[in-house]
Amino acid sequence: MIYLTVGKFHKGFDRLVKPFDNFCKVNKIKCVAQIGGGDYLPKYIRYSKEFNYKKHLLNIKKSNLVITHGGYGTLIDLINANKKFIVFPREKDEAGHDQKMSIKNLEKKMKLTVCYSQKKLEIKILKFLIKKDINKIRLPKSNISKIIQNFIRTNSL
Repeated sequence: MIYLTVGKFHKGFDRLVKPFDNFCKVNKIKCVAQIGGGDYLPKYIRYSKEFNYKKHLLNIKKSNLVITHGGYGTLIDLINANKKFIVFPREKDEAGHDQKMSIKNLEKKMKLTVCYSQKKLEIKILKFLIKKDINKIRLPKSNISKIIQNFIRTNSL
C-alpha cells in the first residue's frame, strides 16, 4: 500500500492529489491519502482530509511507500519508522513558503528521494513497485538521551 500525506494545510495540495488519484486508478495501486483542505476529492483512492496522529502513524506503518509533501514533522515520522518515501515539495504559492528550497538542501545532505514533477514522481513510483529501489534514510546515532539523563541526574535537587 502507498500512503500519500500532504499534511493538514488548509489549502491542501491538489497539484499532487488530483493526478496521483488518476495515476492510482490507471495503475491499479492501493493507496490511502491524507489530503488536507484542498478542493479536489479523490475518486479512486481512500482518503481523509485529516487523520489524527495515531492513525497517521498507523498508515505509515502499514505502507510500503509513502509520498509526502516534505513537512519536517512527517519527515521525522518517516525516518523514525524506517520507511521508504518520496518527497514531492510544495511550491511557494502553495504553502506560503517554498518547500523546494529546504528540501533541496536536505536532499543533498540526507540523500532524500525527491521528485519535482508529477511525471518523474510517477516514473519513480513505478520503478519502486518493480525494484523497491528507494533508500531508507538513517540518521547517525546520537548520545543526546544520555546527555539529558546525566544532566537531570546531576542537577536534581
